[in-house]
Amino acid sequence: MRVTILGSGTLVPTGIRGPAGYAVEVAGHVLLLDGGTGTLIVLDAASRKEVKRLKVAPGDSGDGGIFVMPDGSRAYLGLRDDHSVVVIDLKTLEIANRFAMGPNSGPGCINWASLR
Repeated sequence: MRVTILGSGTLVPTGIRGPAGYAVEVAGHVLLLDGGTGTLIVLDAASRKEVKRLKVAPGDSGDGGIFVMPDGSRAYLGLRDDHSVVVIDLKTLEIANRFAMGPNSGPGCINWASLR
């Protein structure tokens, strides 16, 4: 898996501005989370052509986090300014679920514990 930090609305990696989006390559797709527009853009990893565009937040979702299940079945998007976590089914490329976190919760970082 490869991760790139992006500038808001630019889809150009930057080390100057705070991270406003992410690009994660998984299961033959590149997932671009543009926090500036609250949009998840899915590209074909080989051709880099857009496959799907999903509005995951009504506006600016702020910087957030992405966690992809080890089996590549789902991606969890922590949307800081939208105060929600959105689950993307990576087989259908649709929103599978949305979990509202409540006002001012800002789930920008997603950390997972594994049960053994």
